[in-house]
Parts: sequence; structure tokens; C-alpha cells
Amino acid sequence: MVPCPGVLPVPLAAPGSSVLSPEPGPGPTAPCPGNEIAYVEQGGFSSIVVMYPNGTNKGTVYTTKTWRLGPLAWSPDSRSIAFAESGHLWRIGLGLLDGRFVGMEPMLLTETPLERPSWSPLGHEILGVAGRFLGVVFRTGGTIQTLYTPPTGHAVDWPTYNWAGTQIAFVETDPTGASSIKIMDRDTRVVLRTLVRGLFNSPEFLDWARMGQQTLAFSSDAKVYFLDVDTGAVTLVVAGRWPNWAPDNAKLVHYARNSGESLSIQSGSLVVRDLVNGTTTVVARSGIYPEWNLVAVPPLADTQPPDPVSDLAVDGANTTRASVTLTWTATGDDGRNGTAFLYDVRYVRDAGLSEATWESARQALGEPAPLPSGSPESFTIIGLLPGTMYSFGVKVADEVFNWSGLSNVVTATTLPWPWMPEVIGFGGAWAQMVLDAAGNPHLAYNVPYVPYNEDWYAVYTHRVGSNWSVETIPDTAHVYGRFTAIAVDAQGNPHITYLNEGSGGPAPSGLTYATKSDSGWRIETVDPQMPSGTWNSIVLDKDGRPHVSYRQGWTNAAGAMKYARWTGSAWEIEVVDPADGAGLEGTSIALDSQGRPHIAYFDTDLNALRYARWTGTTWVLTTVDIPSNGSVSSRKLTLRLDQSDRPHIGYCANGDVWYAAWTGLTWKKQLVDPESDCELGMVLDAAGNPHFSYWVWWSDDLTYAHWTGTEWAYEDIEGETIGSWWESTIALTPGGEVVVAYMDGDLWQMRFARRE
Repeated sequence: MVPCPGVLPVPLAAPGSSVLSPEPGPGPTAPCPGNEIAYVEQGGFSSIVVMYPNGTNKGTVYTTKTWRLGPLAWSPDSRSIAFAESGHLWRIGLGLLDGRFVGMEPMLLTETPLERPSWSPLGHEILGVAGRFLGVVFRTGGTIQTLYTPPTGHAVDWPTYNWAGTQIAFVETDPTGASSIKIMDRDTRVVLRTLVRGLFNSPEFLDWARMGQQTLAFSSDAKVYFLDVDTGAVTLVVAGRWPNWAPDNAKLVHYARNSGESLSIQSGSLVVRDLVNGTTTVVARSGIYPEWNLVAVPPLADTQPPDPVSDLAVDGANTTRASVTLTWTATGDDGRNGTAFLYDVRYVRDAGLSEATWESARQALGEPAPLPSGSPESFTIIGLLPGTMYSFGVKVADEVFNWSGLSNVVTATTLPWPWMPEVIGFGGAWAQMVLDAAGNPHLAYNVPYVPYNEDWYAVYTHRVGSNWSVETIPDTAHVYGRFTAIAVDAQGNPHITYLNEGSGGPAPSGLTYATKSDSGWRIETVDPQMPSGTWNSIVLDKDGRPHVSYRQGWTNAAGAMKYARWTGSAWEIEVVDPADGAGLEGTSIALDSQGRPHIAYFDTDLNALRYARWTGTTWVLTTVDIPSNGSVSSRKLTLRLDQSDRPHIGYCANGDVWYAAWTGLTWKKQLVDPESDCELGMVLDAAGNPHFSYWVWWSDDLTYAHWTGTEWAYEDIEGETIGSWWESTIALTPGGEVVVAYMDGDLWQMRFARRE
């Protein structure tokens, strides 16, 4: 490959000297041998600049709408650049117009954060970092597919494909801060080898050499290194950051750092280093994230755009609460001939889409790659609001980003949302809900949960017609009401237990029981030993008498899991499990058809989910689960018995929702939802199938999941539009309707939703 015209190599200079090439000026009007380099120029707003490898013919092809631009990735055909802006992945079309580089209209590829892009050598997908995962998205955008999930506590960064697209290199950092470079097979997703573990401080900007070479360039602590993938050998190259290979593997472009070593070029410059003769050329006075493409940017020679779509239609049979399916006939590349390059589908709420509103309209993600002219096309837009009218349109581009006009505009209304949320009132900590015989909800919970320096008190609320009756339980202690639990008798009277932490009320400190009848509230102490009553659960027998499971103690010192029942004249109390950690973080009680108690509980000493049942003469204690990937959690625990008196338990372990059911021979355990953070509620339907409500921390969604008999089905009750969802509790009406109560952790509101 011949050098670009006008290059004046700069020899390596002794420390302290200042050998600089002149600032590049106007250059040739045809592509330069060696293709092009793109980089990010920082200023008031960051820009993407493209230039020839000698620094000439610079053209700004994109300027941010925000201040932050991330690393770049060329498409293999040099027609597009993918980049991260404020965490989201975008692409711009690129071309040469009258000898200068120009960029087209940017397209959002995914609304889910995806950074550190690396375009696959075949051009069909873009690799990146999505939170703590490695993921890929199709070249036209859409849903991110997870390729690699690191162990808990580990982080991944800086992925790059090898020259053939068969392997991926990336940085992984463990909880101790030790980083390594891992090589993974793209298809099997198996990590093949781990290199340089703990030898470098946060390796960055990995770039795999071209043309079959097994060498990775990377930087660490402002130095550029080469890593032999086969042997693991490392070579120091030069002071600098963000290295990137030339197509012939004979040069590097990188950000220069003057750190007292042999390179004495102004820090912050972008330089091209010739690896054969050791010379270095300044190609830009400033810039970051340089990226060298593989083939020259094509000129914008094609001037005929595709014809606009004229038969856009809505496939009404496939409209859902969150999606609309569109159909149309492919036009072409030039008018109605050939095959276009890409589609841009956009939409607005109501019927306001037009050429005048196109720029501000929301872009759909994951549009299909165009088929040949005359072919039927179909595309489903997801993520829409339920019960909402939208108008849709499409534009078509060819390979040099000549755009068609706007298609005919169509409208569609999504199906209504099945959940009907409403606000009950302020508070909601330790919330629990039960239904009376008529299916009316009754709740007990704690107010206020925040700020912590104020009094806590217990609240009872139930639905009366279309309104909620909210009242404070009249315990006048200074602090009472945490660990609330509720049951309702056949007359619809509430029976509530909670922890009384203060003095001066009608009951001394400890586990407290409150019930309301026509004559008013009756409040009494069940267990005065303080602190008894943490993590309690209550259920009523056929005579309406309460049975309570609870924890004595705040910590795993001198604690126990206890059981109390009302005989009709007095409370009988016994220790079920005397272990120090028994009952800590959660208990849940149920009565079988013979009125015998069954209790599920956590044991934090054993890090186990335990189960206790009364045989009529003794307690039998067994271990249900000892999570191998973490610990049992305080994020709620629910025990239910089916019609055969077999126990079913919903619980949280290491932030994951789990379900365990006794088959008669063994405990069958299923992972319901990973990394949810729980705050779960669970109930069984008439067939014994479980229904869950819980909070998913990473998306701030309140989720409903149920077992269909063959698989788990999921849907959102409320999303992140309001806040974090805590303390969920779920029930089924006599008619099988699902109802959920939960707390909005941002607004500190108790909320209720029913599924139509």
C-alpha cells in the first residue's frame, strides 16, 4: 500500500524536544490510499470528524445534541458509523460529496443503553456493553440480544471482534478490581482463554488486528500495548491511549501522551505510528476515540432516491396493548427498481404525523432490511402505550442515503391496558393484603416509612364501594406498626399483628394483636419479650381464632422462630426453631385442612429457606433450599397450601424470585425471574398454579408472573414512569380476578391495581 500524498513522517525524538508536523491543510478530493480515520473532537459540543490518514480533507459529519459522545465503530462497507451518545447507540450514514465527507440524518438503534460499539466484520450486527452484559443488536437496530453475562459482581467492557468475526475479546473486572482480557467464541459464547489477569490497571480500547493476525492492541495507564492472543505475551509500544489498527496492520492511530518516554509529541494529539520504520505523524492537534475503517468511503454518486411507499397499512389482527404491525410493499433502490438500503419508520401520538412533524417524531427500532422491489414487507412496532392512538409513516433510503418522501400516513389504536391502578394513600411499608368472602380488599401497612426520625404507626384500610376507608390503628405508643400482617374473618373483621417498639400505649412493647368489630378496636400484647414480633405472619382458623408465626430478635444473636395461637381465652406461645438465625428475614404461616400450622421461614445462620409443620404432636423441620449463588433475602416470603395441603413457597434468594413446591416426595424449585430484587407476593389459583407480583430493580417495573401449566408468563403492572415499586402483595378474587397492592417507593404511596 503506497503512502498517502503529503505525509511528512516525524521521527521519534528525544525527551524534551518538540518535533511536530504542521497542522494539516486542505487535501486531495479523492479517497486517499489507506482509507479514512474517524474520531471525536471535543468542544462545546462533541463532533465526529472524518479525515484521510494523513490528516487532510477533514469533514465534520455529526455534532451532538448533548455534550457526550462515546467510541465509534465503522461499518465494514464504510457507509455508516455507529456511536454511543449519552449511553444510547446511534448510526449515521456517510459519504463523499464534492470531495468532502458528509454525514446523513442520525438513526437511533436501541433505546436500551448500549455503549463501546464494535461492528461485526460481516456487517450484520453491532456488539456493545449493555449494563453488566455483552450484547449485540442487528445493524438496523432493535432489541439487544445478550451474548455474555459475567459472574455476579463482575463488570465487562471494551469488546472487539477478531478479523473473521468468530471470536470476541473483552475486558472483565472482578469484585477485587483485578482486570483480565477474555477471548470468547462468538457462536458458542464460551470463554476460550483468560489473559493478563491482574497485570494491568483497567485495560481499555481493545482492537483486534486485521487480516488474520492474532494481536490485540490496548491501552492502560496511558501506555499502548500489544497482546499476542495465542501466547499471552505483552509488548509495550508507546505512551498513549485508544490505539486502532490500520487496514494493513502496518500502522496504528492513537491518542498521544507525553509521559517522559521516547515519544515527545504534544499530549492530546492524534498520531499515526508507522510500525515498520518507527516514524510518527501528527494528523490532528486534538481528538479522542480514533477509528480506522477498512475500505474507502464511497462517493455520493447515486442521486435518484427510492420511491415513497404508497400502500402502508395496519394489520389490525395483530394489534396488542403495546404493539402495532404495519405492512407495505417494497419500492426499490432507484425509484421502484432494485433493493433499497434501509427503512426509517416513525410515529406520533394521535394523528399528527406529517413532513412538518417528521423530525420530531419518534423513530421505531429494528426496522427490517428492505426486500427487493415489489416484495411484501411487515414490521411490528413495540413499546407503545396501551389504549393510545398513533399515526405511522415510513421513509426509504438507498445505499448512499438518498431518502424517499414520506409514505401515506396510517393510524391505529393499541388495545387497552389490563391493569387499572389507583392510589390508596400515603405510606405502604410492610404492606399485606387479604380479601374477604365477597372479594373486597383489606390492607394493613406502616406509615410513614420515611423520614426515619418520625413516628411510625399502623394503618388499616379496606375498600367500601368505589372508595377506600383508611384509619389509623389506635395504639398510642411512640413507635408501632412495623412488620404488619393481616387476616380477615368470615364477618369481614380485620385481625392485624405488628411490632410495638414504644411505651405508653394500650399494650407494652413486643408482638401486638389488634382486631376490630362493631364495638371498636381491641389491642393486646401477644408476646411482650422485646423485640418479639419482627417478620410476623397471621392466619385464622375455621373458628376465626388467630395463629401467628414470628421472629424474636433483630439479629442472629439470642433469637428464635416462634408460634402463637389464641385458644379462646389466652395466647399459647412456643418456640418452633430455637436457632439464633431462625425466622430472621421472614416467616409465613398457613393452616392445613385439619387446622394444623405450617410455617416457611429463613434461617440466616444456615443461609437457608426452612419449612416447619405441626404433626399434631411435634414440629418437623426441614430445609427447602440453600442457595448456591447467594443468600436468602428479606425481600418477602410467602407460604401457601394447595387443596391437597401440599406447601408452595415464593421467596427471594440473592435478589432472584424463586418458587418451591412439595411434590409429595421432594421439593421442586424453579427460578421465576433473575435479578428482580423481589418485594414479592404470591398466591395460588384453584388449580394450584402460582401467581407472583414483584419489583424488578433494574427496570423499575412492577411485574406480574404466573405459571400457565407449561411456562412462566410475565407482564408489567406499572413501569418506571412513576418510581420504584416496593412491598407488593397479591390476591385472587372468588371469580379469579388478580389484584395487587404495592408501594411506590419514590412517592411513598400505597397503590392498588386490578387486572381486568
